[in-house]
Amino acid sequence: MRLGNYLEPFVVHEYEGLTGNATRQPGATLHHPEYPELFGHVDRIATHTSTAHATLDVVLECKTCSAHRAHEWGPAWSDQVPPEYLTQCLWYLGLTQCSEAHLAVLIGNTDFRVYRIQRDETLQQHMFEEAHRFWVGHVLS
Repeated sequence: MRLGNYLEPFVVHEYEGLTGNATRQPGATLHHPEYPELFGHVDRIATHTSTAHATLDVVLECKTCSAHRAHEWGPAWSDQVPPEYLTQCLWYLGLTQCSEAHLAVLIGNTDFRVYRIQRDETLQQHMFEEAHRFWVGHVLS
């Protein structure tokens, strides 16, 4: 985790150089509008210019990964990522109301890739409802 935090600015720099997207750090903890006990800390928000020249914000999550886990990652710009990172991106998409997340990863200190995760409102709603149910049923009780 310490190494990931140390390398995050490098991963952001590589992402900005590859995509041309500008990034910013969100200032505050993000909370779900219906369930305030559900929250998250997004690494960055990137401003993406689409082919129609419209700008939109996308969640940017930055990761570092051992070369021993390289086989768990699909082709760049796909959504084929390890389940724990897919779930994290979907969670943040639900908190930010963004429609897309970019997951930038440095694999084995030499292989840099970016992945695109699209919003899945049904799955996100299920995740939030289950997390809220756990909070009420196990934490508060």
